[in-house]
Amino acid sequence: GSCYHSIGRSYDALELLEECLDICEVAFSMSHANLIPNLMLYGSILRVTGNLHKSRSVYKRALTIHKKNFGDGNEKQRKGMEDQLLDEMILITNPKMKAPLDMPIPSIQLESEKEHLLICVDFGSRPSDEYMLSVASSLQQMGILQLVGVICVCPPQVERADMARGAMDSLLLPDVPVAFSGVSTDQMNNNSGLMFKSD
Repeated sequence: GSCYHSIGRSYDALELLEECLDICEVAFSMSHANLIPNLMLYGSILRVTGNLHKSRSVYKRALTIHKKNFGDGNEKQRKGMEDQLLDEMILITNPKMKAPLDMPIPSIQLESEKEHLLICVDFGSRPSDEYMLSVASSLQQMGILQLVGVICVCPPQVERADMARGAMDSLLLPDVPVAFSGVSTDQMNNNSGLMFKSD
């Protein structure tokens, strides 16, 4: 989960962190100190993905567990933990300091001798899209083209992007970024001059 979060795939990290916490609660206890770092990471991921209410409750749980396990015995450690939690809570309450909900798409090193392919799909609505990704994966492995990215364009874009990400990972293409359009199909149809820019 922390690896996904560190490379900007915070949505992918959520499920893994939830599973990790479930395992820790069975292996240890609901208030064991080993839960604290996992709760801190989980709270951070929730904050970045926009679930601020749940993030706040997770941070409060981490602080409660910390106080229960360490009390006032180690003032320096307790203070450090409280300061860290306070910093995270400030990020939640201050709109100017919130992390963006968009995940960064990494820069791509284009290989000049290959054709570059950017696929725009409605993943999950028809089998041909899945087939197209499989063919593109094979052509990339053969060295014929370089798959630059996949963009899911029709609602529900986020769910389609999640499916596409899973498909790309299973095709051994974890480095190919998957994105979703923030523009609805109606907006695209009503704006014939609408263009998408890439840096």
